[in-house]
Amino acid sequence: MLKQGIGIGLAVLALGWSGCGGDSGMRDLKSGIAAFREKRYDDAVVAFEKASRRIGNSTELYYYLGCSRLLKGELDLAYAAFNSAIDVNPNHGESLAGMGEVAYFRNELPKARGLFLQAVMQQMASPEAAAMAYNGLSMVYREEKKPALARLSLLNAQRCCKDYAPTYYNLAQLYGDTYHLYEEAVDQLGLYLQLADKSDAYYEKAKNHMKRFGAAAAAIPPAVPAGASRDEAAAQRLLDQAMEMQVAKRYPRAAKAFRDALNADPGNFNAAWGLGVVSAKQRLRVEARDAFKRASALRPGFLDAYVSAAEQSFQMRKYDEAEQLIAPAIARSPFYLPAVKLMGEICKGRKDTEAARMHGEFCLSLLKENDPQYAECKAWLESL
Repeated sequence: MLKQGIGIGLAVLALGWSGCGGDSGMRDLKSGIAAFREKRYDDAVVAFEKASRRIGNSTELYYYLGCSRLLKGELDLAYAAFNSAIDVNPNHGESLAGMGEVAYFRNELPKARGLFLQAVMQQMASPEAAAMAYNGLSMVYREEKKPALARLSLLNAQRCCKDYAPTYYNLAQLYGDTYHLYEEAVDQLGLYLQLADKSDAYYEKAKNHMKRFGAAAAAIPPAVPAGASRDEAAAQRLLDQAMEMQVAKRYPRAAKAFRDALNADPGNFNAAWGLGVVSAKQRLRVEARDAFKRASALRPGFLDAYVSAAEQSFQMRKYDEAEQLIAPAIARSPFYLPAVKLMGEICKGRKDTEAARMHGEFCLSLLKENDPQYAECKAWLESL
């Protein structure tokens, strides 16, 4: 299996017998596939090797031979078999992904990345096969310490096939261990456990991770400490004053009133949000960021609070901090356009053109051509 998360897996093809050969060759090929599906990989290899003497140009034959070799741990022979499949059909995505997995096992990360990127550009035999390839790409990006691209690859896997269980396990690992989003990690593991077979090697591990991330989530202090004094009436009076000052564009006075309202009632979301808005208008980035963070803690489902906090860090060129702040919004709503767009800007700010381009392409894929934002997003992408 792979070094992190669930292994990529190998696609079982719906065969459309390419190539030609005698009856015995076809019998050996079918016998090999039957053995492969029963996990008798030694027998499968013998049958496929026999079939190859009569069937010389079958993509499926070489692909299954590569899979069998790979599952036996014979990396060089597996790579050679996948490469033979590519000689027959250069656009065979499953074989490209198989070669990518071999390269990953060899720790040849740039080569693995290139092969997986080629694989996901091809027409796969099934949605599951495409999801497998994207999971493989995500593993490479995790090894390369590029969590944003690992996450984006898994989101693409999710779009390809919503029922492919490993995607959710790998997202959980990324959310919990890299972004410290423990509740979101627990949610992803719950989805994995619903979809995965109980005999899966990772099923029990997922339950253990669920306990670990659940305990970490429970240890996070509440946004409003138990027993905190909350004068909601006073907070509302101050909030009314603050909003009057905000409408009048008297931002320093509005900020003071919002701050006083929040002190009167530490659980008042509107006071925290308002303080963030008027602080941002004054370009008080740190105060605005902290206020938006407070707002997101008070109302975790309000995605704009995360985006606004991240925007302040982005403006201060604190790109790593901005990515951490935007992460909950993407985890909670993966296809929320403002969060995806800002993540692209963060990557561009880091001068990571590859990541910026991939986020721009993802953003564009979420829009219809007649959407007013489509042309804007396309122009931004072209500017890279």
